[in-house]
Amino acid sequence: MKKFIFVLKRFFLILKEGILLDKSLFFIKVLNILLNNIMIYIGLILPKVLMEMIRRESLTSILYILIAYFCINLIIIFIDYKLTPISTIKNEEMNSKIIDMFLNKSINMELRYFDQPETYDKYLLVFDQCCAIVQNTINNFIYIFSSLIQIFFITSILSWMNKKMLFLLFFISIFQVILNNKTSKKIYEYQKKMVHHNRQINYLYRLFHIPEFMRDIRVNTLKDFIFKKKYKTVDKILDDTKINSVQVTKISTMRAIINLAEDLFIIAYFAYNVLAKIIWYDDFIVGINSYKQLKNSITQLLSVYTEIYKNDLYIKDYLNFMNNNINIVKSGDIALGVDDIECIEFKSVSFTYMNSKNSALRNINLTIKKNQKIAIVGENGAGKTTIIKLLLRLYDPDEGNIYINNIDIRDYSINSLRNAITVLFQDYSIYAFSIRDNIALNKNLSDYDINEYLEKVGLLDKINNLPFKLDTPITSQLMENGVEFSGGERQRLAIARSYARKSNILILDEPTSNLDPYIESKLYDDLLKDENEATMIIISHRMTFTYKMSRIICMSKGEIIAEGTHEDLINKNEYYRKLYNLNFSKYSS
Repeated sequence: MKKFIFVLKRFFLILKEGILLDKSLFFIKVLNILLNNIMIYIGLILPKVLMEMIRRESLTSILYILIAYFCINLIIIFIDYKLTPISTIKNEEMNSKIIDMFLNKSINMELRYFDQPETYDKYLLVFDQCCAIVQNTINNFIYIFSSLIQIFFITSILSWMNKKMLFLLFFISIFQVILNNKTSKKIYEYQKKMVHHNRQINYLYRLFHIPEFMRDIRVNTLKDFIFKKKYKTVDKILDDTKINSVQVTKISTMRAIINLAEDLFIIAYFAYNVLAKIIWYDDFIVGINSYKQLKNSITQLLSVYTEIYKNDLYIKDYLNFMNNNINIVKSGDIALGVDDIECIEFKSVSFTYMNSKNSALRNINLTIKKNQKIAIVGENGAGKTTIIKLLLRLYDPDEGNIYINNIDIRDYSINSLRNAITVLFQDYSIYAFSIRDNIALNKNLSDYDINEYLEKVGLLDKINNLPFKLDTPITSQLMENGVEFSGGERQRLAIARSYARKSNILILDEPTSNLDPYIESKLYDDLLKDENEATMIIISHRMTFTYKMSRIICMSKGEIIAEGTHEDLINKNEYYRKLYNLNFSKYSS
């Protein structure tokens, strides 16, 4: 009973949320149910009234009844004709609002929340069901309302029936609902497994339509390799589907047998009452139809609990996600302007990624002052990129603090913090939008400004030769007439986007990994020229530019092992000297 109370509390919580999203849609649904119930009641008693008029041989009365029935139906059909398009549009508008709420919540969650596979699977499941959760809750309430009205009207028609018989049939319906509950639970557990399997199989399918993977699969003849992984996942899907299908089919077969036995019994019971002259033939016809409708109403009323219970399995995960304030990135209220950053300081910062045994950062102490040009170098996994992720509050440190202008970065508005810093990550994103949108993103930039940034990265001539110039889509995934860019061209587009941010702090993570030496040299000349007063942090394996930097930070295994100028480190630090000489010999050759 206590469990049922919690289920109801969650049900009414979501119902309230749904009604507040669109009160008019709720009113339309209630009105539709009332009109439908009126028609059901009229449809049940109509045969009895007509048979009575036939017995009396009153043709005029029959015509009047049929005309009235036709007119009532016509009015309801007309109302439905007007309301259905409105209801459809409002349903889609409500779904859009629900998804907006969900996405706004997810964008404010810590990334480490999604690093947990089990949590991420639940997130995908709830995201897939978030609209259905609210819509089903409203519909379940409407079904309860409808069923109670039908039961009230139909029991008045069947008032002659033995009350013990009605209770017996009611308990049969309860037993059927229990079976429905078992089916719903089996299906829910099956869907949870399918979310995990589908995530794997969908990734494998995407490999065959994402351009860079399509190319790699062909060049390296990886089809058989990927198909083996696909077959392995498909086998798991088939095994789980078979187990679930057998379990659900057993329950469904039992329900079908009970339904058949009940139908035969009720027909025999009604026939006996006619032979015993308790009811007449017209009551037999009306009784059979009314009982079927009563059974449907009772089953629907009881099944609503099944649906509420089934929906509640998703509601719990939905509310856990929407009410999760532990994993929310908490924003401060101090505004940080794009020109305000004078000093960035890491004090004793340590951090470990979820599901990792090794620390990504250990006791990092680092100060970066305005206008400095900093290079962060080290082997893969040294923690270079993690420093930037913590500075942007994509993650928060496990230990220590990060300060900007002697104020903890958690005290700043998170949006103003991120707007004040321009970052180009190594795994940058190029969107299937136009070239203009990819450069400007959320900014209102003139064509002159965009062309200036494209000129800096050496793409202007190519883009001006395209039929739609700046309005050319990148790829044809969303729009027609899209173009494909090479890896180096995509990286240059991302760099042009960084220029467009016009921030006084620019962080570049492996900005030249796909660029040829000429473009790379030109880029660094532009970035590091004397008149460029922006504070700059460059993370790179290539070290041909480091002699131009005001400071170099050497990292290994999550720790800062050395820092200084190029001259200091090349003469005094073996680790840096080895890295630099390896780079120099590699790129000079």
